[in-house]
Amino acid sequence: LSVAGLSAYVMAPWIGVAVAVVLLVVVASYRQNVHAYPSGGGDYEVVSTNLGPNAGLTVASALLVDYVLTVAVSMASAMSNIGSAFPFVAEHKVAFAVTAIVLLTAVNLRGIRESGTAFAIPTYGCGDLSMAGNQYGRALGDNLLYQQVWDPILRLDRAKLPVLWLSWPQDKHFPLNHQAASYRRASGPHMVTLVPNMGHGHGPARKRPESYAFAQSIVTDGTPWCRQTEAGANGNAARVVFSLSKPLDRATLVSTTGSGITGSRTWLESPAKLEEKGGRWHATATLSEGTTAWFINVHSGALVSSSDFQETSAPSQ
Repeated sequence: LSVAGLSAYVMAPWIGVAVAVVLLVVVASYRQNVHAYPSGGGDYEVVSTNLGPNAGLTVASALLVDYVLTVAVSMASAMSNIGSAFPFVAEHKVAFAVTAIVLLTAVNLRGIRESGTAFAIPTYGCGDLSMAGNQYGRALGDNLLYQQVWDPILRLDRAKLPVLWLSWPQDKHFPLNHQAASYRRASGPHMVTLVPNMGHGHGPARKRPESYAFAQSIVTDGTPWCRQTEAGANGNAARVVFSLSKPLDRATLVSTTGSGITGSRTWLESPAKLEEKGGRWHATATLSEGTTAWFINVHSGALVSSSDFQETSAPSQ
C-alpha cells in the first residue's frame, strides 16, 4: 500500500489542474449568474427559469441534502477538534453538536440582518463596542464574554501590520470615537479615511478608491501613502501634519457641535488651509464655537485621507 501511495503522487499535478479547472468553471458560472440575476437569484431560481419547475425542484432537493450534510459534517468535525482539547466535550459530542445546531438555527431564523450582526461582532476590527450608546452597547454592555474574549481591542496591540480604517462620520453602527480607540490601540502604522455621506456596507466602500490605493502603497512602499504625524488643537486653532507620497489638492475641516452617537450628529464641511513645509503637509483650520469633535480630510485627486478623530469636549457615546 505504501508503494502504491507513493506512486499515486505522479497524478498529483494533474489532479491539481483538474481542481483549478473546476474552480474556474464555478467562478465563470457565478459571474454569469450575477449579471443575469442582479437581484441575487439562487440556483433554484436560475434552473426554474431556464429549465422548468421540475428541474428547479430537483436542484432545490439536492441543495437541501447538501445543506444538511454540510452542517452534519461541520459539527462532527468541530466537536472532534474541540473534544481533543476538552475531554468533557469529547464525552458528550452529540449533545454539544445538537446544542450548537439549535443555536445556529435560532440565530439564522431571526433574519439575515440580525444573524449577520451576531456573527460579525467578532469579525469587524472596531472594538470597544460594549461602551457604545447604540445597539451594540445595548446588546454587549452586560456581555462579559464579549468584553473579556471577543472584543478586538483586547488584542489590537498585537496588530503590527499597516491597517486602513475606512468609514464615514454618519455611520451609526461603529461610532468614530470607538473606532479611534481601536486604531490608537493598534501598534502598527494606520491610515484613516472618513468620507462624509459615503454610506454603510461593503458596496459603498468598494466603490471608493482609497482601499485600492492603500493596498498598492503597502505592496510598493511597505507603508501607507498618507500618515498623520501630528494632530491637535490650541484653543479654536486645529492643526494636523501629514507625511505623504502623493501630492495634495486641498484640505477640508469636518466638524460637529452635536453630542451623542457620532453617526447621529450633523457634520459640517469647511475649507482648511493647506501648505507644504519641509516635505510634509500642514493643514490648519479654525474650529467653530461649541465644536465637540473634528477631523481634517486631505484630498489627492479622488483619494481622501483623514486625521485621527479628535474630541474637544466630553467623550462621545
